[in-house]
Amino acid sequence: GSSLCRHPQDLRPQTSISTFTPPSESERRLAIGFSKSGELKHLDQYNPKLTKNEIRELKKILSPDGKHFDPIPEPDEDDWLGWRKAKHQSFRSYVKSKPKKYKPGNQIYLLPLSADGTLDGFPPISVLSEVVENFFGIKTAILDAVPIRKLGKIRTREKYDEEDDEDGWIQYNAMDILDAMGFRKPQDSHTLCAVTMLDIYKGGFNYLFGLARTRGGVGVFSFSRQDPAVRSCEFWNGSSK
Repeated sequence: GSSLCRHPQDLRPQTSISTFTPPSESERRLAIGFSKSGELKHLDQYNPKLTKNEIRELKKILSPDGKHFDPIPEPDEDDWLGWRKAKHQSFRSYVKSKPKKYKPGNQIYLLPLSADGTLDGFPPISVLSEVVENFFGIKTAILDAVPIRKLGKIRTREKYDEEDDEDGWIQYNAMDILDAMGFRKPQDSHTLCAVTMLDIYKGGFNYLFGLARTRGGVGVFSFSRQDPAVRSCEFWNGSSK
């Protein structure tokens, strides 16, 4: 859907290049992992020891019945799918990509990343940790905040508002952040995810909300574009408060 904050206008073509069409119900079921007969395939990707009752409940949870999961609508020009080419992904292709599997006892670690190593301007990290743990069902821990300079060499670029080219801000390369985080992963981590109020990007993109490596188990998410007190947000309120 449309993002809360600034759209990457400077990289969007004048006319839509999207060839995306919303998937049919049968395509959605295949993407989830249902066979044409209605059975769940690749159960080993969930838990090979599931009982028949648990499998029955899992099928109910995953069924795209339209009551709990609304179909993707036709994208318009301001939607991500309206201006970037995208392909459907089946559950089979997801399994073939060999995503990182959870091992009992492993944890998700959140690493606050800022310019000066403080949490000024951050959303409540303890609340964020609780949401992550409840959503994924994996114990989540918070690491001490780290100034981004401690990660080593991270490429940057200066970004300017489309309507005001005098006051710019610094963006940090998300690929470099992921490279650096690979050396910081605790041994018992399922995922190490940096959270930051800094604006991030990678080549070919105006900005990113986040970026991750599913096999490497590292990610970075930026709240910069969702905070009206931050200059990079479309709804910037004109101050830092």
